[in-house]
Amino acid sequence: MPATRRAPTIYPTAEDVAASPCTSYHDAMTCPVCTEHRKPKYPTAEDVAASPSTSYWLQDAIKAAIQRDPVDALGDAEILVAVLQRRLNLLTGRTS
Repeated sequence: MPATRRAPTIYPTAEDVAASPCTSYHDAMTCPVCTEHRKPKYPTAEDVAASPSTSYWLQDAIKAAIQRDPVDALGDAEILVAVLQRRLNLLTGRTS
Protein backbone atom coordinates (compact mmCIF):
# COMPACT_ATOMS: atom_id res chain seq x y z
CA MET A 1 0.00 0.00 0.00
CA PRO A 2 1.53 3.37 -0.99
CA ALA A 3 2.33 5.86 1.74
CA THR A 4 -0.13 8.71 2.25
CA ARG A 5 1.29 12.00 1.06
CA ARG A 6 0.34 15.47 2.24
CA ALA A 7 -1.33 18.01 -0.03
CA PRO A 8 0.46 21.30 -0.56
CA THR A 9 -0.12 24.07 1.97
CA ILE A 10 -2.65 26.80 1.22
CA TYR A 11 -0.87 29.43 3.26
CA PRO A 12 1.74 31.86 1.94
CA THR A 13 5.25 30.50 1.72
CA ALA A 14 8.45 32.32 2.63
CA GLU A 15 8.91 32.91 -1.11
CA ASP A 16 5.48 34.56 -1.32
CA VAL A 17 6.34 36.89 1.52
CA ALA A 18 9.78 37.62 0.06
CA ALA A 19 8.14 38.58 -3.22
CA SER A 20 5.96 41.20 -1.53
CA PRO A 21 6.73 44.89 -1.93
CA CYS A 22 7.44 45.19 1.79
CA THR A 23 10.97 45.05 3.11
CA SER A 24 10.60 42.46 5.86
CA TYR A 25 8.49 39.49 6.89
CA HIS A 26 6.80 41.55 9.62
CA ASP A 27 5.89 44.30 7.15
CA ALA A 28 4.49 41.81 4.68
CA MET A 29 2.30 40.26 7.36
CA THR A 30 0.86 43.58 8.56
CA CYS A 31 1.02 45.98 5.60
CA PRO A 32 -2.36 46.65 3.98
CA VAL A 33 -0.60 46.77 0.62
CA CYS A 34 0.39 43.13 1.08
CA THR A 35 -2.99 41.67 2.00
CA GLU A 36 -2.84 39.64 -1.20
CA HIS A 37 0.26 37.85 0.11
CA ARG A 38 -1.54 36.89 3.31
CA LYS A 39 -4.61 35.34 1.71
CA PRO A 40 -4.78 31.55 1.80
CA LYS A 41 -4.18 30.01 -1.60
CA TYR A 42 -6.78 27.43 -2.43
CA PRO A 43 -5.57 25.03 -5.11
CA THR A 44 -7.94 23.80 -7.77
CA ALA A 45 -9.33 20.28 -7.63
CA GLU A 46 -7.23 19.45 -10.67
CA ASP A 47 -4.05 20.78 -8.99
CA VAL A 48 -4.59 18.63 -5.89
CA ALA A 49 -5.57 15.52 -7.88
CA ALA A 50 -2.47 15.89 -10.08
CA SER A 51 -0.04 16.54 -7.23
CA PRO A 52 2.39 13.70 -6.45
CA SER A 53 1.96 14.55 -2.75
CA THR A 54 -1.77 13.75 -2.82
CA SER A 55 -2.83 10.29 -1.65
CA TYR A 56 -4.40 7.97 -4.20
CA TRP A 57 -7.57 7.88 -2.09
CA LEU A 58 -7.90 11.68 -2.21
CA GLN A 59 -7.10 11.79 -5.94
CA ASP A 60 -9.91 9.30 -6.60
CA ALA A 61 -12.31 11.20 -4.31
CA ILE A 62 -11.60 14.51 -6.05
CA LYS A 63 -11.97 13.01 -9.52
CA ALA A 64 -15.35 11.55 -8.50
CA ALA A 65 -16.49 14.73 -6.71
CA ILE A 66 -15.86 17.06 -9.64
CA GLN A 67 -18.23 14.96 -11.74
CA ARG A 68 -21.05 15.56 -9.24
CA ASP A 69 -23.30 18.46 -8.39
CA PRO A 70 -21.00 20.78 -6.37
CA VAL A 71 -23.59 21.42 -3.63
CA ASP A 72 -24.14 17.69 -3.09
CA ALA A 73 -20.40 16.95 -3.21
CA LEU A 74 -19.63 19.68 -0.65
CA GLY A 75 -22.41 18.48 1.65
CA ASP A 76 -21.06 14.94 1.53
CA ALA A 77 -17.50 16.19 2.10
CA GLU A 78 -18.62 18.13 5.18
CA ILE A 79 -20.32 15.02 6.57
CA LEU A 80 -17.16 13.00 5.87
CA VAL A 81 -15.06 15.58 7.76
CA ALA A 82 -17.42 15.39 10.75
CA VAL A 83 -17.37 11.57 10.77
CA LEU A 84 -13.56 11.42 10.50
CA GLN A 85 -13.13 14.12 13.18
CA ARG A 86 -15.39 12.18 15.54
CA ARG A 87 -13.46 8.97 14.87
CA LEU A 88 -10.16 10.72 15.52
CA ASN A 89 -11.49 12.22 18.74
CA LEU A 90 -12.71 8.81 19.93
CA LEU A 91 -9.40 7.14 19.09
CA THR A 92 -7.30 9.84 20.76
CA GLY A 93 -9.56 10.34 23.77
CA ARG A 94 -10.35 13.95 22.90
CA THR A 95 -13.79 15.35 23.49
CA SER A 96 -15.72 17.76 21.28
